[in-house]
Amino acid sequence: MTKYEVPENLGIEQKVYSKWLSQKADSLRKRNKKKDGLKCGSTGEYKGAIHKAVMKSVGVDFYIGEKLDWSLLCKYNSEDARKGGVEYMKKFAKLPTVDHYDDRKNLNFKICSWIVNDSKNHMSYDEFVALCEKVLKHNKVLNEKHLI
Repeated sequence: MTKYEVPENLGIEQKVYSKWLSQKADSLRKRNKKKDGLKCGSTGEYKGAIHKAVMKSVGVDFYIGEKLDWSLLCKYNSEDARKGGVEYMKKFAKLPTVDHYDDRKNLNFKICSWIVNDSKNHMSYDEFVALCEKVLKHNKVLNEKHLI
């Protein structure tokens, strides 16, 4: 038995989940420390916070409610991405990843797809929602004017 049991609904092996969890915790901790100068916890604390977010996610993207493709964990390859470009990257749009929900000072994470996380970037939840509302509003205008 492991401290962070993979949720059954994800349909992946414990070994894959444990590897992903360790990699995410380590990379987020290092990035937070480097970019933001934060000293907000050990790798173990990051693992706990990420695992908690996974459990709450029930396998879906927090922001858009779509099912994530957990079978993609630990399959992304940087060399293949360089060779395959955009087409390769598109295959990983529903790859589960970890997003800082509010700020980098707290270990408050949400699980979302890679494409949503990339789109949200460094925005807060409210900023992201406001941007999405602008996109939808403008899309309606474009449709009404038959510009798309």
